Amino acid sequence: MPPIFGAARRTALAPILAGALAIALGPASAGAQSLLQRTPNLTGGWIATPGTLVLDASNRYRSVDGFELVGVPTVIAAYGLPANVLAGATFATQSPVAIGQSTELEPFVRWAPTRERPDQPLQLAAMLALNTASVSIDGEVEAAYRRGGTRLLGALRLFLDGYSDGLALAPAAGVVWQPWRGRVPVALAADLGALLGEDRGETLVWSAGFSAGLPVSTATVALYATNAASGTLEGRSLGFSRVRVGLQLTVESPIGEQLGVFVPREVAARTVQPAPPADQDTAREERRVVRVDIREFAFIAQRLEIAPGTMVEWVNGDDVVHTATSDDGSWNSGAIQPGASWSATFDEPGIYSYHCGPHPYMRGTITVR
Repeated sequence: MPPIFGAARRTALAPILAGALAIALGPASAGAQSLLQRTPNLTGGWIATPGTLVLDASNRYRSVDGFELVGVPTVIAAYGLPANVLAGATFATQSPVAIGQSTELEPFVRWAPTRERPDQPLQLAAMLALNTASVSIDGEVEAAYRRGGTRLLGALRLFLDGYSDGLALAPAAGVVWQPWRGRVPVALAADLGALLGEDRGETLVWSAGFSAGLPVSTATVALYATNAASGTLEGRSLGFSRVRVGLQLTVESPIGEQLGVFVPREVAARTVQPAPPADQDTAREERRVVRVDIREFAFIAQRLEIAPGTMVEWVNGDDVVHTATSDDGSWNSGAIQPGASWSATFDEPGIYSYHCGPHPYMRGTITVR
């Protein structure tokens, strides 16, 4: 077999296996931020809904001597915890940050004190990690601000012993643009960063790419170009002269349902009760009502946190039929006609993930505390 195909097949195994494993674990929830909200080298404060396992696999290819294609796979496995905390680890099969190290492992924890919502466009996050290749404690402060279909990203990274040769700082900024946000799940993204401190060769690190959501799941894929070699904090801050072409896949799986984090199907069917139309006015007087507008093929309030006993009302502002359908099938609004609405009360604490039946990429999560 020619070298270019042999190397490509070997280095592509990690993303393929990671994606297959995540898909096999079950349908995804909408808790984490997909590739539609990130750039290849910036996460934008990426966290996940509690009980959600996220697998992110990427492969960055470069040519050797103009013939052989060599890739560096990076796999991220992370789990969403309460209080907007994401804990996980990043593994790169080759380490570009420390001489003599064949692999790179980075356990990390990320916390977001503020999360992006329809009424809150700013998201802040802080990350603490340990890079085993350089034996360095690394940190990152991130910010993201949304205005319509544009999301501006910024980050400042600090490495106590980055690249095994002392203190280093790495600022970075990026932008994500969704031209048809809420209608077509595609995005264009780019970022630019600099590594300050000791002279390590290339000063600037950059990336640019295209991402898309798969229409029958919340999995997202991205194709991009960058001069960064791996997906760890230090790997994404160090630029090289050679351009790499990357392929990335992110898949989520609500394994918390099996661990008791999500409401079991039988409990959800019993405690999520549609409000009868005749009793709706009375129910409004007795219960707090939270409205979820459906516009431009999206649940505008994609993530809700409510108290037990709250009524949620879905209002269809599009010109086509939508539904609010539980991911486990335990409750379903049926067809919500254009201009119509449907309401249900949520009495049992837990996490309820749902989607639109005709448009599965439309997803939402309701957390009852």
